[in-house]
Amino acid sequence: CVLGFGIYNSKRKFTKYIWFIPLCWAPAVAISRVAIGAHSAIDVTFGGAMGILVAMVFLYFDNTRKLIIHKKQTS
Repeated sequence: CVLGFGIYNSKRKFTKYIWFIPLCWAPAVAISRVAIGAHSAIDVTFGGAMGILVAMVFLYFDNTRKLIIHKKQTS
């Protein structure tokens, strides 16, 4: 949590590559859960797919909202 907060609030050059950290972190955690036997491979795969689906839905509605607001302001 502290590492994420520090990176988020940093004004350095590497902040444009911030997306790379969760992209590596999530599979590492998922593999570790399967390796220690806390979850099955199907469990982790389904959870990852659901996470991607939810992210896509949020991005879709956020872009739609921005388009609607933009159309109202230009009218």
